[in-house]
This record gives sequence, C-alpha cells and structure tokens, in this order.
Amino acid sequence: MVKATSAGGAVAQQFAKPKAKAADKSKKKAETCIRRPWTISQFEELSKEERDIVLDRVAKEVATLVTAEPTFARACVLRGVNKVARAIPRREVGVVVFAANPNTQPFGHIPMLCRLYKTPICVLHLSSKALGALFGLKSLAVVALRKPSHLPEPQDQAKGDNSTADAKADEQDELTQEFSPRLIEQLQSITKFLASKASRKNNNIAL
Repeated sequence: MVKATSAGGAVAQQFAKPKAKAADKSKKKAETCIRRPWTISQFEELSKEERDIVLDRVAKEVATLVTAEPTFARACVLRGVNKVARAIPRREVGVVVFAANPNTQPFGHIPMLCRLYKTPICVLHLSSKALGALFGLKSLAVVALRKPSHLPEPQDQAKGDNSTADAKADEQDELTQEFSPRLIEQLQSITKFLASKASRKNNNIAL
C-alpha cells in the first residue's frame, strides 16, 4: 500500500509540474503584452502630400507670424512640449502639429492628451530639426495654436515677458492695446485649416 501511495504521489507530481510551467509561461506572455499608453500610436500619420501642405501653411502663416508679430505670437503660438502639455487639458488649444519620429517617442503623451481632450492634431512623419528650422530653432517636437477665445490679455503678456525692463517699457504702448481683428482673423483661419487636415484616430486602440 505504501508503494502504491508513493507511486501515486510521483504520478501526481509529474502532472503538477507541467501546469506550473504553463502558468509561468502565460504570466510571462501577459507581462510582455503590457504597453504604456503613450507608446502606442494614438493617431495615423498624414500622407507625405498632406504633410507637405501642412508644413507649407505653418511656414507661411505661423512661423512668419512669430517674426512679424512677436507680441501676438507669444500669446497664440505655443512651442515646446511643456507649454502644449499644460494648455491641452485647459482646453485652450485649437490645433496641434506634432513631429513623429524616434526622438519624439518620449513625448507620446502629447497625442494621448489630444485624444483624451478631443483636440485636433496633425501627426507628421518629420524630424524635430525640420520642424524647428521653420521657427529658427535647432529642434522642435510640437507646436500648437491657442484658441482665440483663450488668448491672454495684452497686458498679461507684458507681465509674463522675460525681456528686460527697458524692452518692456519700449513695448508698453503696443502691449496695452488689444490685438487687432486682422490678427485674430488670421489665427482663426490657419487654425481652421490645420484642424481640417488633422490626423485620424487609430481605431485599433480604445481609451
């Protein structure tokens, strides 16, 4: 009887081991399937043709605005990951242009925020250097346009300006004036156009 029990125990152990191994394998497989949300493509990239159209309009109507109307541009053109990431949850952004490339993968939370807050975004297969070159910068991952309804008052721009006190005094007359209807209309026009070119959502994922 003892031998039978020993044999039965040995048989049971033989069947128990494969189950444990199978459980370990399934656990490892589940772990490898976990992906961070911001590493998943939230939107489809625009085609090369659409990308070139967007870049052309950004260069002609946004980048030139920065040099021609610096005071207005500081209020409506948001450049850089931190500024854009703060503005999207506040629902201040009308449209986003994002340079998608291996170097900007750490900034994948920007498209994710756009999806969460239903903000139009143009995802371009483009290097950060190419986007930055439009604005005279070495590198730029993302640029956004603030909604006209969320523009800060010109006086607020004077308080938040990082220029010297003398420069502030020189610009005081300009800063205390309201932004011209022409500039507001220009901002609305380019925002509407870029939003019409916005990337489609990646429907293979769900948030």
